[in-house]
Amino acid sequence: MVASRKTVDGQTTLKVVTNHPIRVYPGCYFYIFFDSPLSKCNYLHGFPIMLLWSDPDEFRDGRTRNLTFLFSRDGHHVDSLPYAEEGCVLRLEGPYGRDPRLQAYENVVLAAKGIGITGVLPFALHFAVRRAWDDSVRDAEHREVDSNDPTFRDITRTVALFWWLDDENQENWVKDQLRALESMQDTEAVS
Repeated sequence: MVASRKTVDGQTTLKVVTNHPIRVYPGCYFYIFFDSPLSKCNYLHGFPIMLLWSDPDEFRDGRTRNLTFLFSRDGHHVDSLPYAEEGCVLRLEGPYGRDPRLQAYENVVLAAKGIGITGVLPFALHFAVRRAWDDSVRDAEHREVDSNDPTFRDITRTVALFWWLDDENQENWVKDQLRALESMQDTEAVS
C-alpha cells in the first residue's frame, strides 16, 4: 500500500508499506504494478525500479516492511504514476538482482549522475547502518558487560560517494536520505 507520495521538481517519491517483511539488500530492484482505470491491477505493465531506502533499523537485518522508491519524470511509467495515490494498493514482485557484497572491499567508490543516485545511495546507506550498529555494540557500555550481540565486521574503511548533479534542485530528491546518512556516519560533503 502507498503510505505517502511526494513530488519534488518533477520526481516522485513513493513510500510503500508491505503486508509482511521482505528481505532487501542494496542494489535490489522490484517490478511494481499499479492499478489502472480498467482493472484492479494491470499485470501486463510492470515497471522495474530500484529500492532507494528502507527504515535503517529494519535495513540492518535485511528485512523490512517500509520501502521508498524514486520515480523520474521521464520513462514508460509516467502514464501509470497518477494512479499511485496515497492509500492505494499496488503489487510488488521481487526483490531481484544480486548483492555484490561490497563490504568485503577495503575501499569502495560509488558514482552516479542524476537519477542514477537511486542505484548507489542504498549502498552508502547500507554501509552507514552496518558501521553504526558495530560501533554501538563496541561502545564502552557494551564492553563492560559480556555482550552476545553480533557484529558485521565489515573490512570497508572508506566509502566515497560522487554524485554529478545536472541541476542544483536534484539534491531535493534525496535530501531525507542524505540527512540520515550524515547523521549515521562521519561524512564529508563536497560540492
